[in-house]
Amino acid sequence: MNIADFKNIAVLHTAFIGDVVLAMPIAQAIRNHNKDCKITFITTPQSASLPKIASAVNTVTVLDKKGKHRSIFDTIRFARELSENAFDLIITPHRYFRSSLISFLQKRAVKVGFDNSVMSLIYDKRAEYIRNIHEVKRNLKLTELLGINEINLSDVELKFSDSDVETVDEICKGFEDRFIVMAPGSVWATKRWIESHFVETALKLKELDYEVILSGSDADRDLCERIAKASACRSFAGLMTIPQTILMFRKAKLIITNDSAPTHFAGLVNAPVATIFGATSPIFGFGPLSEKSKIIYNNSLKCSPCRIHGGDKCPLGTHECMKSITPEILLKEIKELI
Repeated sequence: MNIADFKNIAVLHTAFIGDVVLAMPIAQAIRNHNKDCKITFITTPQSASLPKIASAVNTVTVLDKKGKHRSIFDTIRFARELSENAFDLIITPHRYFRSSLISFLQKRAVKVGFDNSVMSLIYDKRAEYIRNIHEVKRNLKLTELLGINEINLSDVELKFSDSDVETVDEICKGFEDRFIVMAPGSVWATKRWIESHFVETALKLKELDYEVILSGSDADRDLCERIAKASACRSFAGLMTIPQTILMFRKAKLIITNDSAPTHFAGLVNAPVATIFGATSPIFGFGPLSEKSKIIYNNSLKCSPCRIHGGDKCPLGTHECMKSITPEILLKEIKELI
């Protein structure tokens, strides 16, 4: 079985935004070996703008699993409507029930997934899910089954609209070589570095003559605005699209972020990045992939890592994994990056 044998291909991933970033190399790897096929990327409304900027992807289809496709019946209806595309191959790195069900209902397609996926027996080809390698390499085990060689995250070819380029150029005008982006948010509270540490770091970076910009989603707006106010920095949280954010990262001197999607945005454009780990750990396969990167992590704590995705509260009530990483430690670690 070879990728060149397929003409109408779907890639299905509906997890968090960062997970979708790390699945984008699948589409690029396919395109590198099959120039003429059609590639459809199926993902959530929150992540849809990511595959839209991937040159390898022809079409993006949205599964609104928290809205109109929330129920099992709505998911089945979505899958049956999707089957009208007559895919001859569907690759599903997302390992959960809804994704496997949608894949199963693509009757004409050869199905490729992981051996530990829910309903794994529905897949015609199954790759071993290897825990302690990077997620990009893990996902590309699926394409290896089709005779495709490995690529890097930064090999994903991106395309941006003229309006996005103009918007970001205007935001960065005047300090192109002197700005650092801090992304303090995360879906999970235990993955967020301490707010006061971000404030202190921003103040120290400003003393070194760097412009500091706060970045995040609309959910991060209040957090970023508090940090911006306390440090006299600018916040664009909730004001920029994902493509605009990635473009800004490409121009930045450095990205400072928690273990969250901005780490992988930086990897897409090979931007220098410092990633702070607390409840989680890079051993799970979600570390930074930029050539110039630093992992900031206190691995001396017996309680860390406590879980693969973090949580809403520290099980011990201390959040020591993040409190113990001081601004002084961070600034020392990032010195060679800036």
